[in-house]
Amino acid sequence: MIVPDSIKLMNNKIRSHCTTVLTGICALFLCLTALMNLTGCGHAKIDKISATDLCFDTIISVTLYGTPDEEAGLKALLDECMALCRGYDTLWNCRSEDSEIYAINHRAPGTKSMTVSPETADILAKALHFCELSDGVFDITIAPLSTLWDFTADNPRVPSENAISEALSAVDYRQIALDGTTLIFENDTACIDLGGIAKGYIADQLKAFLKENGQTSGYINLGGNILTLGSKPDGEAYVIGVQDPTGREGDAAFGLSVRDGSVVTSGTYERSFEENGRLYHHILDTATGYPIENGVASCTVLSRSSADGDALSTILFALGPENGQAILETLPDIEAIWILDDGTTVESDGAGAFVK
Repeated sequence: MIVPDSIKLMNNKIRSHCTTVLTGICALFLCLTALMNLTGCGHAKIDKISATDLCFDTIISVTLYGTPDEEAGLKALLDECMALCRGYDTLWNCRSEDSEIYAINHRAPGTKSMTVSPETADILAKALHFCELSDGVFDITIAPLSTLWDFTADNPRVPSENAISEALSAVDYRQIALDGTTLIFENDTACIDLGGIAKGYIADQLKAFLKENGQTSGYINLGGNILTLGSKPDGEAYVIGVQDPTGREGDAAFGLSVRDGSVVTSGTYERSFEENGRLYHHILDTATGYPIENGVASCTVLSRSSADGDALSTILFALGPENGQAILETLPDIEAIWILDDGTTVESDGAGAFVK
């Protein structure tokens, strides 16, 4: 994969990423047994090496396996992965005046279209696909509403009913369209928030980069979005623990056995606050403007693509098990597990094969 110049040339300043969903770093955690040696004569020692950074308003890490004599090469790959993440963060940071998303959201009144970079056009095309698939349950024009709620604030508060109503009136993905690298606007109010898909998309780009550079074993953790490369060096699957939404931070509800795949969870525990004895979480209903209340505490999606898992975890959380199963029937090789408020677990037909 050729790293785009528009990403390479981004400055390396770590910025806060405007996100709506999936930012809790303990939503998922890896339960990985260290592999220090392969059994049998003649096998080289196997080590793993990691890089960690702060990006997308969360902690990210990439871990790669290899032999000691590959250490320098692995470190170079990890450095490039971190640089890619910082570049994407700057490109799509809605708070940075240098970013494309900021330019889109602060365009001059009356602007009918804008040319965007190929990278931004690519993620917008994928995001709009999920907007259409979910009939707006997932909507990247949610920015006015997510900014209003601002779950990242030091003291978040419930907005007024009038403010929510006004923000909600600007949320409609059908007010934008994409033609190649041209983004077309139907009005002046549509603003974009890529927080519901950006981390998954970037994880996929990192994996493609690593594979094209010969890396076959490792894992990517972008704030709880887990994407694995192949299997462990001994051929075993990675075991990924899924956060118990009713437990303490780090408590696993169950484990998932994954090879060369993605695990993403959306849950009410990731970002929330209490006001007047009521819990408000960050997964917003694009129909009401308020946090979704449907009896679901979390939804975990297993997929090949992390971008797909990122968007679908939000969609399937919002739809719940019954309606979510109907969408899954149209999507091959994607499974989901819901945990309800009462602790009940509901699995899609093929999900049980991954549960440890």
